[in-house]
Amino acid sequence: MKIYIVQIDYSGYNPIELVLPLAPLMVGTPLKQNGFEIEIVHISEKEINKYVNKISKENPLFVGFSVMTGIQTLHSAIMSKEIKKVRKDITIVWGGVHPSILPDSTIKANYVDIIVNGEGEETVVELAKHLKEKKDLEEVKGLIYKKGRTVVKTPKRPFIINLDDYTIDYELIDVNRYAYTSGKAKRVIAYRASRGCPFDCKFCYNLLFNNRKVRNLSVERVVKDIKYLKKKYNMDGVDFYDDLFFTNRKRAIEILKKINMYNTSDIRIDLVTEDLAKDLVKYKSENLLIGMESGSDRVLNLMSKRCPVEKAERGVRILSKYRLKAIYSFMIGLPTETPEEINQTLDFMMKIRKIHPEGTFTLGVYVPYPGSDLYERAIANGFKVPKNPEEWGDVERWKNFKSPWINNEEVYVIRECFRLFSLNLWLIDKIMETRLKFKLFKYPFEIYFVNWIIRLSLKQTILAKILRWVHTKITRKEMPKYDKGGIFRRKIDRDKTEFKKNDFRMNLGKALQKKQ
Repeated sequence: MKIYIVQIDYSGYNPIELVLPLAPLMVGTPLKQNGFEIEIVHISEKEINKYVNKISKENPLFVGFSVMTGIQTLHSAIMSKEIKKVRKDITIVWGGVHPSILPDSTIKANYVDIIVNGEGEETVVELAKHLKEKKDLEEVKGLIYKKGRTVVKTPKRPFIINLDDYTIDYELIDVNRYAYTSGKAKRVIAYRASRGCPFDCKFCYNLLFNNRKVRNLSVERVVKDIKYLKKKYNMDGVDFYDDLFFTNRKRAIEILKKINMYNTSDIRIDLVTEDLAKDLVKYKSENLLIGMESGSDRVLNLMSKRCPVEKAERGVRILSKYRLKAIYSFMIGLPTETPEEINQTLDFMMKIRKIHPEGTFTLGVYVPYPGSDLYERAIANGFKVPKNPEEWGDVERWKNFKSPWINNEEVYVIRECFRLFSLNLWLIDKIMETRLKFKLFKYPFEIYFVNWIIRLSLKQTILAKILRWVHTKITRKEMPKYDKGGIFRRKIDRDKTEFKKNDFRMNLGKALQKKQ
């Protein structure tokens, strides 16, 4: 019988073609191996109605949704609700971080029948077999489901011990659709080599979802998979989507050495050393995602980041010395954070910009994600917990979360100031520097104007070509690509058999998926 696995990504952030649907692939593969017909539906919110109509005309065993907290929660709720309006008999299954961490409020929704609680590879196969054979679901570990008016919770399933037992069948998707250009690499693909993180940052979902446990694919398995992608799909770059790729430096470097491909990964700044920087240069590191979070030691302690500002600065200087590119991620607006501490963060970001010209920045408002230690503190300090999955759609770091502790418009202006530095235009740089130095975050008319010019430059018109040409002549650099939401994107060169136009991928796709 047919099973649909759905992932809905917000079109306002980046083209959905450029975010590999790893979770649907991870659960879709064992289902296919067990004889089920699988269709992965990876869409934006604009395509919901189209697929509601398609699915409603069929008789699937179930429709599964991969759901993270935020805008994806809202869109998954909308599609689930629409399917139920047309066909009440279709079974809707939710899995992923959000329903696993907030099962009680999720299962109350009348459009969710079953929750896969935790990792799904084993659970979803047993679930499918029991649904097909109409067996009692109480025998399946890792489920929360409705039985009449009663909610049933089966025992939680233990973590998968040997990840090597589970492969990914890339034939379930059009892999070429997800290849993108980054730096020197012409065809980059996302890959996950491990699960979990050993650290205990109090804003992170990992504390509850993975219990600080790290499980790795073997080096041999990782190398085999990536060489397969290189040979079959002509990939020359890999973007590691691990919670923390460098949990084990020796293993990470061994992987980079053996794959011999351009790569992007994430690392803690306090793990950066001279020797590691040399290895990163040697083994083709194209970019590093680094969660710096704050420029205030008190706030860093509040987060349990375990890396003071002074130590972080040493790591930045090493990366600068070896001219390694990095994306530094910060957040402001935590409960109890003072205006002075926010200013410390902005000053630290400016200092990093001077130390490390190859570095770029992303800054978001702190969002109290369920499952993190700071979540309870946020509630105690005024955060009103959403009542249902639809309301959780407003708890979104990059979009419309109304923080009780900071003015969101100010966060937008600050983020845009750092973003516009990448234009490399002297006048714009000076204006942005002045705003940041004197903390002038009202009336950002020039930011709106520059963004309007940028949007003009993205169009396929003669004026747009002239704007891009002028920028290149002035700066000797290609104009950066932006979306309306103000998040960096990279240029995509599609195969000639694909769309005959350029597309863009945001630099921070990984950050968005991981900042749970």
